[in-house]
Amino acid sequence: MPSSLFFLIRAIGPWFLTLFFAVMLFTPDGAGDPHWFVLLLWAAVIATVVVNAFSHLRRVRLIAGKVNASTLSNRQRRQIEVPFEAGEAFDLLDAAIRELPGIEEVHSARDSLQVRAKLKRIDPLFRNM
Repeated sequence: MPSSLFFLIRAIGPWFLTLFFAVMLFTPDGAGDPHWFVLLLWAAVIATVVVNAFSHLRRVRLIAGKVNASTLSNRQRRQIEVPFEAGEAFDLLDAAIRELPGIEEVHSARDSLQVRAKLKRIDPLFRNM
């Protein structure tokens, strides 16, 4: 629950503050009531952000089965379990990564079980030529 609440605050907070200062700028002379159209636009944007945030939380819950800090984080971690011992699984993974199309450099460290590969950049303008 705290991670969901923190996510909602992170999603709604910046929009709320930005629009609050925009309403303050559009209020004549800094005093009085702001124009009704500005308030209506502010309410519509905040409502859209709230609906999108709750929708995202629901999608995460449907896909991951739970909502916590790791499922809501920007950097997702993949964990794949292989029914082999570590050395054999590392060799299979290293060979599979080397055979992927567009891979230029592969650096593998067997002692730490890490494989890093660079993907060749594709020029989007001349992709079909």
